[in-house]
Amino acid sequence: MTTRAKNLLLKTGDSAILANFEFGDLLHNIEHVPGRGGLFARAAGTFCQVLQNTSNTHVAVRLPSGSHRLIPLEAKGTLGVVANEEHIHKNLQKAGRTR
Repeated sequence: MTTRAKNLLLKTGDSAILANFEFGDLLHNIEHVPGRGGLFARAAGTFCQVLQNTSNTHVAVRLPSGSHRLIPLEAKGTLGVVANEEHIHKNLQKAGRTR
């Protein structure tokens, strides 16, 4: 069982286990399986939101697609939103510019 650290001051960009985040926090680069590396919300401008603790072992998270997923409390996530959210609006002007 994971215990929540009291008085843990997290800043934007800090990575910690999901048990250390408050409800409503915006996270990115969240693991689905602890120790496997980030899987959710890794693209520019994306984020997930912590919804609720459903049990002593899982937390409910809203994904960028709007769906809800149960993720183990031991999985890690990073506080904040991925930067460069205007990336999708970049005008390449012609096909050859992508190469």
